[in-house]
Amino acid sequence: MDIVRFCTNERFMQWFLDFDPDSFFAILRKVFNDPEPFEFILSQDDFIAKHRAENPFLEPCYTHTDILAIFTRKVHQMVQSERSSNEGKLTSKAERLQNAFMFFLTQVLRSKKIKIDKGICLKVVKEQIAFHKTLYRLPRKDLLDLVPEAQGIRKDKEKAQNIYTYLIKRNEKDVIQILLQYCSQLTTEETASLLEDAKSSPLFKLKIFLYQLQGDFRKCLTLFFQIKAIKADVFAWLSEIQLMLKGQEIITTTVVDA
Repeated sequence: MDIVRFCTNERFMQWFLDFDPDSFFAILRKVFNDPEPFEFILSQDDFIAKHRAENPFLEPCYTHTDILAIFTRKVHQMVQSERSSNEGKLTSKAERLQNAFMFFLTQVLRSKKIKIDKGICLKVVKEQIAFHKTLYRLPRKDLLDLVPEAQGIRKDKEKAQNIYTYLIKRNEKDVIQILLQYCSQLTTEETASLLEDAKSSPLFKLKIFLYQLQGDFRKCLTLFFQIKAIKADVFAWLSEIQLMLKGQEIITTTVVDA
């Protein structure tokens, strides 16, 4: 309880988010991902009732949903403040904060333990797409620094495969895990909007997942054969689609786990 109160204290939150958002969200992630603090927050009312006689001043701390709402609002305020001081443009400081919060939300939501508003989910996915577009546009030298194993690559397709394997694949899996929780709630327009954003990104399996939601299996198959980084997964995907079309439960392990 004290840890949650400390992290959500307005003055501390402002200072730490401003100073080092990556470290701050790494600490806060434990409240969501570590079993002990997660379960304690869920059952805190029982704990308080049990110990009320010993300590009448015990009060519940914020729930996980409360914490996410607080930080969603706070990060938005800080990013907008940075924009207003920089002629409406995103400063490097605001970009770092926004990215740190985006990855925090992505990792928290993939566990399926926490449910948030669909709008926030879509915002996180769109920010992930934009982030990976920017990543893919980095100069060749910068990409080689990020992926030392890629020193010998010459062709753009080889570069894309190395970038995908080392820098994108794991994040993409988390993004798809989030969408899996909300795909039944997505409208046709929302799916189309996500796909339009993703088309020029290196999130290859996310594109396949979105085309699959639209029922465009021919396009999915085409992408599998066109993109070397995911080509080996095509036969597993075909088996899953065959089962799905026979009316069995929708299976998505190929685009998530492979």
